Amino acid sequence: ILLVVAAVVTIWAFIQPTLKGAGSSIQRGAACLSNSIEAVTCKHNNTDGATIISFKRQTDDQSIKAVNSLKLNVELADGSSSTVLVPTTDIPNNGETKSNVTSITGTLSKVVIASEYTLADNSKQTCFSSPFACENE
Repeated sequence: ILLVVAAVVTIWAFIQPTLKGAGSSIQRGAACLSNSIEAVTCKHNNTDGATIISFKRQTDDQSIKAVNSLKLNVELADGSSSTVLVPTTDIPNNGETKSNVTSITGTLSKVVIASEYTLADNSKQTCFSSPFACENE
């Protein structure tokens, strides 16, 4: 019986850190499900390169302390990409839609938004929006 107890204690010593790490990963992943900043429009003028990307924030303000950064990752039709860092003053409040105007050369394919949050426990989490197709005019 003592050998069985010793074996269980030894196995638990190896499994416990993994389970604790998985729990915090699940909490961080859940933060991405309840907090999102999604593209609602992406329009590109092929003549002058002006690009307007609008995005809307839907967040559970109890699970996050702040949105630290917002990056617009734009994929072009040729497979290349361009990243636009949104100024912190242009990050929308909960329920709000804002737009970013930038200049990108080439034919745009889609945009994915990367949002970095500070969670309630002070950990950081980066969440990615669903890809949104861009219109080229």
